[in-house]
Amino acid sequence: LELKCRMLEDNIGKSDKKVSEAQNLAEEREEKLLATKEDLNAAKESLVDKEEKMRTLLAQISCLESKVAELEIACDEETFKASQSQDIIASQVHELKLSKEKEEQLSNEIDTIRQKLNDSFANFKSKDSIAETRK
Repeated sequence: LELKCRMLEDNIGKSDKKVSEAQNLAEEREEKLLATKEDLNAAKESLVDKEEKMRTLLAQISCLESKVAELEIACDEETFKASQSQDIIASQVHELKLSKEKEEQLSNEIDTIRQKLNDSFANFKSKDSIAETRK
């Protein structure tokens, strides 16, 4: 009986030791789980911060895209106005060339009329002088 008691006591001691080791192991795992949980919470907070920053950046990008679209429209309008101005200038240059050509034509016609008048006057003088000589 004594032997059985000692064996039981030994078994109880071994069991107590195993229970103690299991408790220590469980405590270590619990500490690791707590540390992992804290890491996950920190990562979650970081992710929330990054999401907020991303939303802010997306809003800024959207605003910039709107401004770019406005600037493109304004640029297109200015390009159109410049094109119209170029067309007007080209038209005015063409009209000026036509006016110059018309001026040259009129000048030539005036010169021709002057020449004809001079010829007529010379012809008249010559006829007048012939008529005077006949008298």
